[in-house]
Amino acid sequence: MEVAKKLAEAFGVTLDFLVDKTGAVAEVTDREMLNRITEINHLDQTDKTVIIRVIDSLLRDAKAKKNIWGKEMQALIDDNKLKDLMKQAIIEAIEEKKDMVQELLLEALEDVAMIHAIKDGEDSGLAERDEIFGILSGSEGSA
Repeated sequence: MEVAKKLAEAFGVTLDFLVDKTGAVAEVTDREMLNRITEINHLDQTDKTVIIRVIDSLLRDAKAKKNIWGKEMQALIDDNKLKDLMKQAIIEAIEEKKDMVQELLLEALEDVAMIHAIKDGEDSGLAERDEIFGILSGSEGSA
């Protein structure tokens, strides 16, 4: 029972949430799965929400395939379905973090513009000092 209390505290749930309808305590015996759950638990709420939505989508798909075939076999996700799920996850992440995505895109565009400016500069000839100062002072061609 002490272990169940610690699990409930770690996952931020009540003890009855950890107990199924037969009264048995739910256990996470897979160490890797427990580590993943712990990592997710330490994320901020927005990131947790996005990850849970993705997991829910994958679980829903796996359950649907299992029900369609009527067998308890591992569900295989075809490439198109995986692509659709990834699109959904990316769209949800973008919707959750619009400001961050906008900043990322602006930085990427600035980087591309800088790369083009550097390449253009490398391809052009050298400018004389007087020509540069003339351009800066507004009197081009006064070299």
